[in-house]
Formats: sequence, structure tokens, C-alpha cells
Amino acid sequence: MKINEIKREHIGIAIFLFSIALYIITITKVNLGLNVDEAFSLMITNTNFMDTISLTASDVHPPLYYLILKVFMKIFAFENIDRIIIAKLFSIIPTLLLLIVSYTKIRKEFGWLVCGIFALCIASMPNFMYYNLTIRMYPFAMFFVTMVFLIAYDLTERNDLKNWILITIFTIASFYTHYYAVIACSIIYAILLVYFILNNRNQIKYLIVSFVASVLAYIPWVYVILSQINKYQGDYWIQPLYLQQLIETYWYVFSSYTTSSEIIGVLLTIAVFILVLCYVKDKNKEKKDHYAVIALSIIILTIISGLLVSVLVMPLFNQRYVFPVLGIFWLGFSILLAKNYDNKKIFALCLVILLCASGINTIYFINSEDIGSRNMAVLENVTFEDGDVIIHDNLHTQLTYERWYYPQCDNYNYDDGNTDFVKITNDTLANNHTVWVFYRDSGDTRLRGSDGAILNDFSKSYNLEQVAQLEADPFNNLPTGIYKVNTR
Repeated sequence: MKINEIKREHIGIAIFLFSIALYIITITKVNLGLNVDEAFSLMITNTNFMDTISLTASDVHPPLYYLILKVFMKIFAFENIDRIIIAKLFSIIPTLLLLIVSYTKIRKEFGWLVCGIFALCIASMPNFMYYNLTIRMYPFAMFFVTMVFLIAYDLTERNDLKNWILITIFTIASFYTHYYAVIACSIIYAILLVYFILNNRNQIKYLIVSFVASVLAYIPWVYVILSQINKYQGDYWIQPLYLQQLIETYWYVFSSYTTSSEIIGVLLTIAVFILVLCYVKDKNKEKKDHYAVIALSIIILTIISGLLVSVLVMPLFNQRYVFPVLGIFWLGFSILLAKNYDNKKIFALCLVILLCASGINTIYFINSEDIGSRNMAVLENVTFEDGDVIIHDNLHTQLTYERWYYPQCDNYNYDDGNTDFVKITNDTLANNHTVWVFYRDSGDTRLRGSDGAILNDFSKSYNLEQVAQLEADPFNNLPTGIYKVNTR
């Protein structure tokens, strides 16, 4: 083995081990904090099978994630471990599986350097750490779609019945996990079709059989999709602000919403363009280089397809919906970066940018989770009783507490103009129950609800006793102040 290859391998091993360390750090930051969607996921685990399907349909997501989450939580229902912790640990499984795939399959196909860089990306690029501990379907969708793409590469190398079976299974799993995974897998199949038309037409029949089998397996859910479209068309929470959503998607992929992360995100974007430019100028392109560029392009094709669906059917584009294809995106980046190892200046520059992005994302994640842990510690000292009333100044916290934390209390949103809060407050206090006011100064005008009016209005007729002051949550999951309402 050449000295240059030994160094390449050692760098890859070092980065891979560093990625494992980051993955472990992620696990250590698990806490009891929830957002509104996570509370919904947990609420579903308390329902029977048919109710799970029905509630899943109302959430406008396929049901597979919720079903396997229910099974996982039933198997690992330990009395001394909070169910929130069990559900969050379930979400780390897809990244663990991809780290294993990186060590085995990706290392074998592309070498240690690609293995290490890819592991670093899925362990610490923007939003990966966050979703590794989020009780939602996104990590699983990302895992399934990435596996479809990896197996697709194998199928261009050899006609293997096992791989055809595997790609079909992972495609069906993708279809039943997230709608944007449906788009991504369909794009992968389309690219495979073009490849086989140009290079190996004997494989086309297997491709058609695989895709038809996937579609047939999905037919039972198509009726639900049509019902969802009919129900939510023209009345869905996603608004047709496509330019704004595209900008938000860019920052979602490349930054962690801090000034330093945005600067590194721009540099990371430049690194991607440099690597693509190197690919264009390379006169000795290999099949793996084309595969990498296709990997980078799939996120663009997915976004375009999502926008088309939004324009033609109903608004259904949100930045987090691209998460299922981010595994593929960073795989393509990893292959191109490793390809330029011999071009030391470009390789060193791009690797340093990547490491800086990893470091900033990790610090941001740790700080955010530490805030969540401290806030939950404060909330543990506040006791809510059955029959208490909690009045929230925004819908998100109201639904979160109603769905999971304190469903035994009556939770209200102060923005509900049809509710007589004076009567509710007086009746509750007269019955010797407590009225709580949750106020959140999030800094996000889209989520602040009454924008402070709740405190002003209640202070006119009642005494407000602040019982808890919380730190501003970067993800807007918790109130910043909890007040007890007392009569004058």
C-alpha cells in the first residue's frame, strides 16, 4: 500500500472515531423536553391499532413510524425509565444503523475516507443531532431512502436478486414513512431506469417489477392520501410562501440558526460548488464520481418535485421535509471530497470547513439541549393537579401539554376568541382549583400568540404570581414564564 493511501486511510479512521464520539455525546443529551409534534407521536402510542391509523391520517403522514414506535415502547416499557426517554432513544437507531452501514458497506465500496467523512456528516451536520433525539419519523425516512440509494448503486454493478428484494423492501418502508420519501425513491428509480436504458436494458424488467410491487403495496394508503387532500386542500397549516420556504430550506441544510453557523454554512455551500467544479473539470471521471453528483442533485430534484406538488395539488412544502434526502446529499459530498484527497489545498480547505461546521453544530446542539434540561428541572418543581386550568398564549405549548404533559388539566389557547376566560377563571378558582398562565417570549412573531397581551389582561383583574422563570427555548417548545392566578 502506498504511503499516500495509508495516510488517507488513517484520516478516514480518525474522522470515523470522532463521529462515534459525537454520536455518543448526542445520546448523553437526551432529556424530557418535547415539542408539539413529539407530544402527538407519544399520544399515538397510547391508542389502539385502528386509532393509530386514524390519527396518523389526520397528521398527514404515513403510519409506519408510529406503528414501530408503539411496538418499541411496548417492548422496552421499563417502569424506572420515562417513556419520553425510551421514545427519544428509539430515534437514535437510524443513525446508528447508518454508522454501521458506513463502516461495512460504504467503507468496502468507497474506502475509509468516504466512510469517515460520511459518518461525520450524519453525526453532526445541521439538524442531524436534533433529529437523532426527536420523536418523529424523519431519521427513519432518511435511513430508508439512503439505503435505497446505496442499493441502487449495487444494482448498477451486478444483477442480484437479493438486492432487488432489499431495494423493494426499503422503498415500501420509505413510502410508508414520509411522503417526501416517496418522491425521493421515485426519483432514484427514474435515474436507475435511465441508467439501465443506456447501459443494461436487461435490468429494466426487474426495475419495473420492483417499482410496481412497491406501488401495489402502497395502494391501501392511497385512499387515505386522497382523503387528506380532500380534507386539507385550501385549509392546511403550510402556506404557499415558496420563495421564503426555499430560503429557509437552504439554511436548514447548511446552518444551525446562529450567526457563526450561517457564516460556516455559506462556506460549506462554497465547498460543495468547488467540489462540483472539480468534478466538471476532471477528465478522468469514474462511475463513483457520477454517482456522487447524482446524490447531490437528488435534493434539488426532490425540492422541485415538492414545489410542483404544492402548486398543482396543495401547499405541502416545508424545509424539514427534505431531511429524508440529506443522507444521500452528504454521501455525495463525502465521495467528492475524498476524490480530491490528492489535491491537498482543496481537500484541506473543504475538510476544515466541514470540521468547523461539525464543531459549531455540536456546540449549538449541546447548548440547546442543556437549556431544555434546565427548563425541565424547573418545571419538575411546579405541581399541576387534576381539574386545574392552564391558559397558554400560543397553540404549540397548549397542544404539547394537552397531548402529553398534563392532559388531566384543561388546556386553553388564549387566542381562542370564542372562549370566556374570565368565566373559566372565576369558576375554576371558586372550585378551589388553580388557574395557570403560560407565557412565552419566543421572539418569533409567528408563534407568540397574544404577544404579551395575556399577562396584561389577567393583571387587570387578578394577581399574577410568577412561580417559574424559564430560559428561552431555541426550538420554541416551552413557555418562558409560568404564573399562578390569584383573586384580589
